[in-house]
Amino acid sequence: MTLSHETRMTTETELIFSPERTSNNSFYVFSSKKASRRGATLNKPPKPVSCRVFRYFTPAAAARSSSAVSVSTDSYGVALESPFYTKSDTSAYWDQCFEHLECLGRGSFAEVYKVRHKEDNQLYAIKRSLTKFRGKSDRDQKLKEVRFHEALATHRNILKIIHAWEERDRLYIQTELCETNLLEYSAENPMTQSMTWHFLYQISQALDFVHSLYYVDMDVSLNDEKK
Repeated sequence: MTLSHETRMTTETELIFSPERTSNNSFYVFSSKKASRRGATLNKPPKPVSCRVFRYFTPAAAARSSSAVSVSTDSYGVALESPFYTKSDTSAYWDQCFEHLECLGRGSFAEVYKVRHKEDNQLYAIKRSLTKFRGKSDRDQKLKEVRFHEALATHRNILKIIHAWEERDRLYIQTELCETNLLEYSAENPMTQSMTWHFLYQISQALDFVHSLYYVDMDVSLNDEKK
């Protein structure tokens, strides 16, 4: 059957542009009707898995955390002893063996106290973590600070660490006490040029030692330089 030119043009136009004459199998769909979603299978995302948080401590570690145990390299794992310390007491080792004189500072993670040791009657500073260990990885991360202090304490111009211990899932770091810092000292005492060069030399020596161990101090200021 042969169609006229006019009929053939009309049929092709309806085939292309008519909303009713389209096929879902064609690449371009011009139908104005929305495809029905009834009965269609949707790819739903998987339900979130709820995980409980556990403290991954071994029984031995749990027993150690209830009493004061050394975490210093030379005496790691040794239970602390003192004539002033009673393990069965509800108060902590640092409460029983140290007299708290003054809070020197407090940050987001720790607080530092000026204390007097009841055994030798000497003044020290103790840094105490504010929060308990959240798990093994958190404990390991915090103990890195102890190793950091121990590595740097061999230099005469860097703060000396005396001892470090853990008790009831908290870290305690005992260091020598510096009575003031350079900012306060310079405000109360006249600073000559020779004194300025002397302090600058000591700071440079300490920083050079820190850098030799591949550490970087990101916050060097007069407030941090103790005397």
